[in-house]
Amino acid sequence: MPPTIGQIIRTTRGTTTLRAAAAKADISPALLSLIERDLHVPPKEVLVRLAGVLEGDADQWCGLIGTITPDTEAALARKAVENPDFFRTMVGQSGVLTHGRSGRSSKK
Repeated sequence: MPPTIGQIIRTTRGTTTLRAAAAKADISPALLSLIERDLHVPPKEVLVRLAGVLEGDADQWCGLIGTITPDTEAALARKAVENPDFFRTMVGQSGVLTHGRSGRSSKK
């Protein structure tokens, strides 16, 4: 069975104390303890901060909880604007693209 996000964070934290890691990530030690014991799924912003503090892989950690980092989200949004066909292929959508607020759609 693959390791959980909590196990990965705990292992990555190594010899850094729970209190020190929590303080650097601007979260409470109690919250970090819950996360490491897999009793709380942290928001992606918390995971990104923890990854930065612990030198972990924010993209991997966010993927484990079924989300993406804000940087990746922004990059995908830019790509969708630059190349909507690529984006539709990536997310497995049909050829329908909705334009703005009007709800109009066009078929490619």
